[in-house]
Amino acid sequence: MKGISSVLRRFGIGGRKPSSAAREAPLFTIVIPTCDRPGALARALQSVRQQSDPRWSVIVVDDGLMPTTVSDADALGLDLQVIRTSGRIGAPAARNLGMGSAKTPWIVFLDDDDEFLPHFLANLAAGVGDHEGRGVLAITDLLVLDYDKAGALLRERIKTFTSAQTPLGHDIHQALRTGMSGLAINRLALQQAGPMDTSYRVMDDSEWILRLVEAGSQIVFVSPPGVRVHSDASIDRLSNAHYFDERIAECRRAKDRYQTLGGRFPGLGELFDAIITGLERQMALAPNSPP
Repeated sequence: MKGISSVLRRFGIGGRKPSSAAREAPLFTIVIPTCDRPGALARALQSVRQQSDPRWSVIVVDDGLMPTTVSDADALGLDLQVIRTSGRIGAPAARNLGMGSAKTPWIVFLDDDDEFLPHFLANLAAGVGDHEGRGVLAITDLLVLDYDKAGALLRERIKTFTSAQTPLGHDIHQALRTGMSGLAINRLALQQAGPMDTSYRVMDDSEWILRLVEAGSQIVFVSPPGVRVHSDASIDRLSNAHYFDERIAECRRAKDRYQTLGGRFPGLGELFDAIITGLERQMALAPNSPP
């Protein structure tokens, strides 16, 4: 496999590092866990570099079998740190490593196969600017690209989390529909809730959102879409059907753990039940999904 610096230069990311005087102090740390996907990682990093708001730094947590070295990262012309794991620790643990090394007021997550849209960080900064002094969990609308098992693009769709005149509890219901790409927290939210629970493998993002809210974080939805999510059926993802039994088990576990939140967010237990029923129905329709 080629070194990461040569792969990234092929995507136009190489170049001389900007002087410190040319950039403001970072406001956001972008945490990107990656696992042996240098082409996808290059695209993700390019999308960070193209942000209209330049107040960012990047931490790539390399959880793959082929190491990404810090010396390679130094040549990229990015404010980029690479952390090498001990090998396949999983995305939640990798994100925790990135969060532990972040120094900025805000931490933003990006999966290595997704992309930020150019004005995402600027819109995020504007959306969370009036919420200082408390823990904040910010969630952006998404532009989702769906691909079939042959890798052909089927459709583009916008996944939005905002609507008018919503009932009590709507925010947490909507927040649980998101993934990690584009999710952002401030440092107080991390201090209050702690890092991701690595005992969850497929519901790790939902469990963490619940814990952030339980600890007092305010949910802030940011529009318009800020992240391009590539939903590719040709790739083995933890959202695929053959992980549904594991997802159901973790969903039941989260329901039991956070049942007291039902008092603050009516219908939360019913939401978990609906998710479980939906997964069971899909499993019944496709019982022989390949591993």
